[in-house]
Amino acid sequence: MSLETVRSLCRDVADKYKALANEFRVLILAVLLVLGETKWSFLKRKLEKIVETKINPNLLAFHLRKLVKAGYVERITLGNEIIYRLCLPSEIEHNIMPVANNIRELIKEKNNYDR
Repeated sequence: MSLETVRSLCRDVADKYKALANEFRVLILAVLLVLGETKWSFLKRKLEKIVETKINPNLLAFHLRKLVKAGYVERITLGNEIIYRLCLPSEIEHNIMPVANNIRELIKEKNNYDR
């Protein structure tokens, strides 16, 4: 499994859905599909491990806002913590599943899966 495969799959899904017309947003959805309900900080760390670079917190917040506005992600505030949860229609989840499966394998290969 390679990061390039994951990126290619993200592009394919993003092309199909205009609201997901950004690879990074598709990647966020796929990672949330793998991780489940997740704290913002944990999501950021996992994304950074997957893409092998630091992610600007403002960039992540921007894309998460877009996904929340589109109704694909729910933002939950619990005290000082912000939790994100998927709310995907089954058709979109079905299309993102190959990306999520590749990410799951990529995480295992990198030995970064700590859930």
